Amino acid sequence: MDLSFAERNEAALSIVQQVGFLYLRTPTDLCGFLWSYILPFLYDGPVLQWVLRSVPGKIHNTEQRPILHDALRKGLLLRDSLGAKMLVEKTTTADLHLCFEGLSDYPSIVGETPTMLAMYNRKGFLAWRTILRDLGFDISDFVTQELAAMNSQYDGWTQDTLMELFEQDLPVSRLPEPNSQTVPAGINRCDRCQKPMTIGFIHQKVDLEWRLTLRSIRTGKKNMKVVDHNLSLAGETDANIIGGTNKNTTETDFAFKSTRIMEFDTISSIDFDVHVNSDILDLTQMDMKFHTDTVSIDPLPYRLVCPLKCEDGVCVAWEYEGFEPPNFPPYISEEERERLKQLRLAEEEAKCPTYSMPGAFSFQ
Repeated sequence: MDLSFAERNEAALSIVQQVGFLYLRTPTDLCGFLWSYILPFLYDGPVLQWVLRSVPGKIHNTEQRPILHDALRKGLLLRDSLGAKMLVEKTTTADLHLCFEGLSDYPSIVGETPTMLAMYNRKGFLAWRTILRDLGFDISDFVTQELAAMNSQYDGWTQDTLMELFEQDLPVSRLPEPNSQTVPAGINRCDRCQKPMTIGFIHQKVDLEWRLTLRSIRTGKKNMKVVDHNLSLAGETDANIIGGTNKNTTETDFAFKSTRIMEFDTISSIDFDVHVNSDILDLTQMDMKFHTDTVSIDPLPYRLVCPLKCEDGVCVAWEYEGFEPPNFPPYISEEERERLKQLRLAEEEAKCPTYSMPGAFSFQ
């Protein structure tokens, strides 16, 4: 039976309310129920909230059952902020800084904390920050404990820069909503590989625009812009707005479609001389005057990407975590990978002299 996600939640709530008294008696029962029946099937809203209220006491996250981590990895902050708040409230303070490996391909030898999982995208982080404030956490102490938990693996973050992130009034760029009613709000396909999503393997995506913002705070490079020439130069949006692309603009609106990310230390001025001819935007001159040579202009080919390897075995989610220029290789489909494999085999056959000998076997 094909049910929408809302219908699934409604049916599950009715069942849980009838059988919950049999299975939910202790915090240990609650942990097992959450891990086996609630989190894998993305039940949230009234279902999750009823289950969390049913048993008093705290729950504990372990390497075998990282309940809070798994919930955040599966986008609970995007789907149900109230349920996420209740889950944080049921979690011990020490568990809020636990590191677990295997949640993504994040380049760390010790894994990720709940805060790091919340930092996959802007909306999730703002929800996480609001939850911590509402529950009365001292943010300065929380940041200190977070940095201590990660040791040197929190690459580049300091007490000052992480506090700046928690204190800034960050603008929210709306994430696209999924089209399918069988997928919950906030869960999207990867823009790069479009990997199919099934209930058992859904995870929130990493927002590259947001990760670029984090990099600017972490490294102290504040003069960072995402410039959409076809919009900002036409007067439709401010070039200083990160992620300010008008999603309603069609491909036929402008002949020149390009987004450039500009990251630099100190630039005194950037002067654009733009000539608009009808609806064709022609950048005939682009005079950049600067006092430092640390200027890079890189395209952002996609926004929401898999935190693990894409379908072609390549992970691009963490290209902004280091200090090197990002590398965003194009996605290669399975059919194209097979074609390239056959070409390589043919080239090897042509180079090997034994294949040209009488009676030799060859690849078909």
